[in-house]
Amino acid sequence: NNNNNVHRRLSASTTPIITDARQLLANRNKQIFDARQLLSRQSSTTPNTSLIIQNSVVQTEEEQDDDEDERTTEVI
Repeated sequence: NNNNNVHRRLSASTTPIITDARQLLANRNKQIFDARQLLSRQSSTTPNTSLIIQNSVVQTEEEQDDDEDERTTEVI
C-alpha cells in the first residue's frame, strides 16, 4: 500500500504541470504531488546559486594566480 502511494506521487503522467503558484500551494498537501512542481519552484533560486558558485570559483583562481606569482618571484 505504501509503495503504491509513493509510486502514485512520483509518477509524472498522472498530474499536469502546475504553473500557477496558487495551484501549487493548493495541491501541496494533496496525495498527488508532482516532483516537477518542486523543480519549477526551486528553479527560481538556481541562477543565484550558480552566480555564487561562479564568484567563488573566480576568487579561487585569482588566489591561485597570486600564489603562482609569489613562487615565480621566489625562484627569481
